[in-house]
Amino acid sequence: MRIAVTGANGYVGSALCQYLLDQGLKVTALIRQHRQSTSPELVNNHLRLEKVDYQAPSSLVRALTGADAVIHLIAKTHAKDALSEIDEYRATNLGISQVVAQAAAQAGVKRLVFLSSIKVNGEHTGPTPFRNSDQPAPTTAYGISKLEAEQALAQCCQNQLELVILRPPLIYSADAKGNISALKNAILRGWPLPLARIDNKRSIIDLNLLCDYLYKSCITAEANGKTLLISNHHPASTPELVQRIGTDIARQPLLLPVPTPLLKVASKLLGKQEQFTKLCGNLEIDPTETEHLLQPNTDSPQPHSTHKPTNLSQLKSSPDQAQTKPQDTSFQP
Repeated sequence: MRIAVTGANGYVGSALCQYLLDQGLKVTALIRQHRQSTSPELVNNHLRLEKVDYQAPSSLVRALTGADAVIHLIAKTHAKDALSEIDEYRATNLGISQVVAQAAAQAGVKRLVFLSSIKVNGEHTGPTPFRNSDQPAPTTAYGISKLEAEQALAQCCQNQLELVILRPPLIYSADAKGNISALKNAILRGWPLPLARIDNKRSIIDLNLLCDYLYKSCITAEANGKTLLISNHHPASTPELVQRIGTDIARQPLLLPVPTPLLKVASKLLGKQEQFTKLCGNLEIDPTETEHLLQPNTDSPQPHSTHKPTNLSQLKSSPDQAQTKPQDTSFQP
């Protein structure tokens, strides 16, 4: 089986390519074309590197030919996520997704797996977690553009492609960037963090588990046509997440018991209400239905090389500016 991956040199993409190789699969790694040459590079018998221009669909059709499935990761995200910038989000999250789906259909690909976001459901949960059956309610430019992409792909893939949509929360790994990196740096510097009294539930998903879900979405026949919420089985409070980061870097975080109402007042005075919501609010997913369907390997090891020589550093030589940084590297969602 051959699986194509868009945004293959990004945070998720590079880990996913290695994970798929570890499963013994053949991988076509798609990155943006940054020079005139468009010839594919055979890294080894299992990994083929393709440079593509998403404004020239013919190059994408050529790159996708021979793939059984394509996992589409590319997305525009930004920490501020202003509604006034929604057209910029649509250009990538909607426009490029449509181009990928159309090219995949022309290339004879059987299935498209689209990495969306839990932000399609909303920014926070109430007394009950989000479930697969919940109606979308995005409030940010990123979430709205992702929902529009889901809807457009559902139309585009009718009678041409099988489609699976995954909505993950914050993606976690020890080397994640964004707010995870900021917390890690604060712990390394010994800075006090006034987060000990926060009692919330925020779902996250480990990077290796996400890779397994993406893989299982390619090979599980019953997943066709479904939109699936994915996460670790148990949510984590913000203090628990901070403790986990500390464990991963072998440092004890300094958590101070500041009352949450005081944090709320301070965030309002500083104009940081959005950060307060992400740190103190609830965003919980119930992944039970998806777990039953896809049977994820919750003990999946971190991706590692088993096919020598697999030089995934080549995938990172031409950074893909539109790759999925958002949801993977910050408290977004």
